[in-house]
Amino acid sequence: LALQDRIGALAVISTGSVYVDDASRTLPEGARYPVPLTETQRRVAPGDADYSANKVAMEDALQAGARVPQKILRPFAVHGPGSRAPREWWFLAQILRGAETIPLAYDGESRFHTTATANLAELARVALELPGVHVLNAADPQAPTVTQIGAAVLAAMGSTATLAPFPGPPKGWKGRTPWSLEAPLVADMSAAAALGYRPVTDYATAAPALCEALVEHARGTVGAINGNQDR
Repeated sequence: LALQDRIGALAVISTGSVYVDDASRTLPEGARYPVPLTETQRRVAPGDADYSANKVAMEDALQAGARVPQKILRPFAVHGPGSRAPREWWFLAQILRGAETIPLAYDGESRFHTTATANLAELARVALELPGVHVLNAADPQAPTVTQIGAAVLAAMGSTATLAPFPGPPKGWKGRTPWSLEAPLVADMSAAAALGYRPVTDYATAAPALCEALVEHARGTVGAINGNQDR
């Protein structure tokens, strides 16, 4: 905000976890959101209690103080090369150690809407060309199930492992994936579409390049560690 007189507009990354359901439950508390989830859904209280509350406080400060066009973008389960916390490693680690079966809780039907970084960037580009204030969900064109995500990763890796869905919640860590929600989180993207936004990829299309980048990065890291140990 202190620098806004030097720029034309602001595109700021918030998060889809700002939302609470109609019973005031947050995402970590097992929220049961409307499907699809629109930008008008209630948010957590702003503050410094956690990541989501911080993001709400940021959104509020931005809307109170910005004098230039502002775009608040709310991504969900972000994926893309360069991620520092890639959810895909849950599958990749099991594939690389030679697992023959990979268990999935909730019958593999959990849906935690994914957001490709390429789609997030395209939404920012489209929104920044427009005047005014926009608060927008940022998600992929489909919300794949955990089974579909796992199938995309297996295909990208050429793996013959079998996905093994089972009913009910995870059993300890068994079947507990980073997308394993009991109730679906599916974002409504109609507001972005009304502005002229069109997605440039989907999860299945983006998965091969993502998996290749993650594996290559891991190999490079291991190689560097081994090299340092040799010296």
